[in-house]
Amino acid sequence: MQEQTLYSIPADPQLHTDIICEHHDTVAIRHPGQYKTQELITQDYWWPRIQGQIHKYIAECDLCQHTKPHLKQPHNPLHPHEIPSQPWEHISINLITGLSESNGFNAILIIVNHFSKMIPLIAICNTLTSFQT
Repeated sequence: MQEQTLYSIPADPQLHTDIICEHHDTVAIRHPGQYKTQELITQDYWWPRIQGQIHKYIAECDLCQHTKPHLKQPHNPLHPHEIPSQPWEHISINLITGLSESNGFNAILIIVNHFSKMIPLIAICNTLTSFQT
């Protein structure tokens, strides 16, 4: 059985970064994550505070941070509206403005009835006031 040699690396931050990069960023390895990268490096190399440097390197890896799944639940629960029991009990209103003028109108008032999903569209002028609505 052949004994594997473990190399003690001198205190050279650039050399440490290069070793971590070789075991993390190459196409063959494809960003294996903190623990797998540490396992690959410590098979051949050792230096003081190796685990912290690997963790810091991977925490700053842009590709790893963008592709890492976020397993935390959303902090704020959703509170949906109550389901309406009759038509026109819950509506929403929206305006589409900036349209070219046609028959004296240049905007559309959209009213959505959330019970039946009925959507009446009303041609209006964009000078509509809240009282006129």
